[in-house]
Order: sequence, then C-alpha cells, then structure tokens
Amino acid sequence: MNSDIQTSPIRFIPIDPEDPEFLAPNIIRWQVNMKPHSWCPPTDLIETSDRLVIRVEIAGMKKSDFSIHIDQKRVIISGQRAETHEDRSFHRMEIAFGEFESDIELPVAIDVDKVTAEYKDGFLSINLPKSLPKSIPLHTITPE
Repeated sequence: MNSDIQTSPIRFIPIDPEDPEFLAPNIIRWQVNMKPHSWCPPTDLIETSDRLVIRVEIAGMKKSDFSIHIDQKRVIISGQRAETHEDRSFHRMEIAFGEFESDIELPVAIDVDKVTAEYKDGFLSINLPKSLPKSIPLHTITPE
C-alpha cells in the first residue's frame, strides 16, 4: 500500500500536509463515549458577544432528572430519562432512554457565579456569561 494514502471506512483519502484544507471535509470526526451504556442528547453551544449558551434537546424530563457540573473550562450535563416498562413491541425506536451525559468544552472563560439554567418545552438552556478581564492597578514605588 502507498504510504501517502490514509484509509477510511469509506474511501481512500490522499493526505497533502502542504494543503491547510486537507482535513476538511475528508476526515471523519469520531466521538468516543467513555460510558458505552449512556447516550448523548443533541447539544448546541452558541457564542454571542457577552455569553455562551448551551441548548440541549431533551424532552420528557423533570428538573430533578438533571445534574449540571461546571467550571471555567467545561460543562457536564448528566441525568437519566426514565422508560416506561410497558409490554410492547417497537417497530421503530429512535428516542433514547436511560443514563445520558453531554460533556461540553468551553472556548472562553466564563463567570461561574452568574450562570443560569432553565428547562422549558423539552429544551435545557444554560446561559454562561463571559468573564470580563480584570484590571490590576500598578503602583509606582519611588526610591528614597
């Protein structure tokens, strides 16, 4: 096999390190779930001039079903969506149940003390105000 060609499950992809665009759109990005029994709900991360907004589509939940952990660099949203245990047969099943987790890396520093969250109409929205830079006063010391 030619060493200049990298294989993917779909097709052969020529790699040209001189071309800055060679990674897109040819490379498939894989997300590895460290908890194979859990699932990840659709999650958006939106940036405005003064804040980040995380929006998670997760219908059929109660406030007590969520856990949100946050620091300056990461937000982890986890919980469990309960499944009814009725006697039934599925002909199509696309709605996930059970334990879920969404781990979002933040692109900018945020003010953790001003974060708010609300769950409404099947969407969890988390507002993360950006951290403002702090000015540090400089004191001049005059020699005696």
